[in-house]
Amino acid sequence: VVANHIGIHPNAVLDPEKVSPEARIIINEKSKNDESPKAFFIRRLSEGIGSIAAAFYPRPVIVRLGDFKSNEYRRLVGGEQF
Repeated sequence: VVANHIGIHPNAVLDPEKVSPEARIIINEKSKNDESPKAFFIRRLSEGIGSIAAAFYPRPVIVRLGDFKSNEYRRLVGGEQF
């Protein structure tokens, strides 16, 4: 969900002053229709999880999000600083 549906490193929206100016431009462009980059991240995460859950409804679903390797997180927008 994070890599394919959001594409932005989670810490980049939490700590934008640590992100390069180029990454900040991309983040602001992706989140321009949301209240903030944080709101964009939360909305897209919710949509992604909802899509996965809907595909298996009415069965319960467990979604694991923390399986990224360091280099996979680094490839996300803003990830090079983290």
